[in-house]
Amino acid sequence: DALTGFFNDWNDLANHPTDVPTRNTLVSNAESFTQKLNNVYTKLIDQQQIYDANVGDLVTDINAIADEIGSLNAKIAFAQGSGQPAHDLIDQRENRLKDLSEKIGVNIYYNQSNNSATVEVAGRPLVSFNSVNHLSVQRNAANSNYYDVYLDQYGAPPVDVTSDIENGEMDALLTMRDTNVPKYLNMLDNFALGLTVAVNDLHRTGYDLQTPPTTGNNFFETTAGPMALAAGSTTTVINFATPVAGMLNAGDAITINGETRLIQTLGPGPNTVTL
Repeated sequence: DALTGFFNDWNDLANHPTDVPTRNTLVSNAESFTQKLNNVYTKLIDQQQIYDANVGDLVTDINAIADEIGSLNAKIAFAQGSGQPAHDLIDQRENRLKDLSEKIGVNIYYNQSNNSATVEVAGRPLVSFNSVNHLSVQRNAANSNYYDVYLDQYGAPPVDVTSDIENGEMDALLTMRDTNVPKYLNMLDNFALGLTVAVNDLHRTGYDLQTPPTTGNNFFETTAGPMALAAGSTTTVINFATPVAGMLNAGDAITINGETRLIQTLGPGPNTVTL
């Protein structure tokens, strides 16, 4: 695979340290490997956005089913109150209740006086006889502007039920979007950071082919953005209030404004580092 090939290239370079084609092959394959890592990260973000869009679509479907159940409740009560058979209507409602339970976790209670079905979502009423509290979505800036799910409250302001939803397709979408995908993104971040630190630590002990040869050079450079690993160079200078010598070293990982970067060099000033 790509990772095995990457380390094989390093073995080739160790056996032929001054061979220019071997060096160029390593750099080229390293660029390809890091691009694959970044592509995986991008695909995970894309999938996360698909899950989020599906949350909005699913809310629309759930509301439509809830409206049908409320309407069927009223029709069943009217039929039974007027002495007409309601078996077909009850069967229709049971089918829609089943459909609803597959989309979102619900609790269902039956009123013996009029044979209506009361449906709760997240412990709050969704359908009560023929009244329906619709679900809605609102963007959450604290969660990458993804949707939170809200439930109407009989004219009162809707309440956020995102964290209270259990079971069904909605719970699966929220879990994938907010738990599983972030876990995989974090794993990729940690892998890229660990690989960068390990490779750069070794690479700085070697020498280039300049005249005279220089040492202490990094192989990987980090670029702005999450999971940004490249065999290129994008630098940022960070200023500190006090001298950094003895406190920080080249290759250390630091987090600035939520972004983890590697220190490439100390300087250019005594209070600065270059990322």
